[in-house]
Amino acid sequence: MSAHQGYITGKNLRLVRGKLIVQTWRAMNWNADDVDSIFILTLEQKGKDVAMTMVHANVPDEHVAGVDKGWYEHYWNPWKQHLGGEQITRPQM
Repeated sequence: MSAHQGYITGKNLRLVRGKLIVQTWRAMNWNADDVDSIFILTLEQKGKDVAMTMVHANVPDEHVAGVDKGWYEHYWNPWKQHLGGEQITRPQM
C-alpha cells in the first residue's frame, strides 16, 4: 500500500472487515536501516457508536513529531470534520 503520492509505503499484514487493520509503514525520508513501523487500528462496536483505537509503533525517534503532526493534519482532523458534517480541508503536501 502507499499514501500521499508514495511518500508512505507499507504492507497490509492483517485485515478484518469492520474490526482490525494491521500494516507496516515507512516514510520515504526514513533511513534505509530504520525498521518499518507497525500500525494497528481496531474498531469496536459500542451500541450505536464505534470506538476506534490506533497504535503506531516503531517510528524512528527523529520522525515521531512529524508523524504525530501528520496524523492530525491528514487523518484525525479530516475525519472529525467529516463526521461533524463539515467540508474536509486538507493541508498542502
